[in-house]
Amino acid sequence: MRWTPGLRLLVAPVLLLLLGAVAFGCRRSGSHRGGGGSGGSSGTTVGGTPWVPPSSGGSSGPYGIVLWDDFSRLGAGWATNVPAEIFVDDSLAVVSWEADRSHPQMLVRDIPPVSGDFQMKARVYVEEAANNCHLLIGLSATDTPTLTTIAGGLGGTISAYVCWHGGGVPNHYYFTSIWTEDASNVQYTPWEHDDFGSGPTAGATVITTETWYRIVLTRSGSTLTLETLLDDGTPVGTVSCPAPAGLPPLTCVWIGKNDAGDWPWMTGYLDDLVITTLP
Repeated sequence: MRWTPGLRLLVAPVLLLLLGAVAFGCRRSGSHRGGGGSGGSSGTTVGGTPWVPPSSGGSSGPYGIVLWDDFSRLGAGWATNVPAEIFVDDSLAVVSWEADRSHPQMLVRDIPPVSGDFQMKARVYVEEAANNCHLLIGLSATDTPTLTTIAGGLGGTISAYVCWHGGGVPNHYYFTSIWTEDASNVQYTPWEHDDFGSGPTAGATVITTETWYRIVLTRSGSTLTLETLLDDGTPVGTVSCPAPAGLPPLTCVWIGKNDAGDWPWMTGYLDDLVITTLP
């Protein structure tokens, strides 16, 4: 078949449209963004099926929505101290993070003060890690401008703890747990481990990479509970521990880590963050 000038003019735009569609599809559903992870959003977009909080005062009883963010809007009140490493990627509607233990990294925003019981839900996806590294997602009593610059304590925090444990020992695994700091910056986690065993000995739920999980962190009275579920709602594990006593009101939500002086790293994504007060 002979190519004519008119045919070339017709085919070229069609090819460009097809190539653009393929590129967009790869960006939205690459394997490292949840496309093929077990229990994740098999072959779907990065966000999968979001959590949508019901109306206040529904069948589950009265409560207040403190924050609901699907990260589809650039920034939307968030501040970061390292824009290239932890940021809201509105093109994918997720938080993209590359945790690096060489310096503090925080994506933060102010919220109305939370003094009583609350629940925080989020969807989290770990891509890969090198050596011991972690990400914290939670509420803090430190104001946003201070939180983005400190390398020390958080002045009181209740956070979900997503971590890879390994390093120079044979016992390697990814897990979720709880991380707290009291008003004096005394840190605590219920996670216990044996470096030469087969996994955590207490206080943690083992997870895998390239899989979307749903985490639910609840403060009820003096108890904290972290539930970890697959993206379809299948329970994976539950961890509980005492809540730190005497915390001031929690006025900031933060995603990141505040240690420094080491080299390990871990990458992943976070989506659909919902914080509610409980009756």
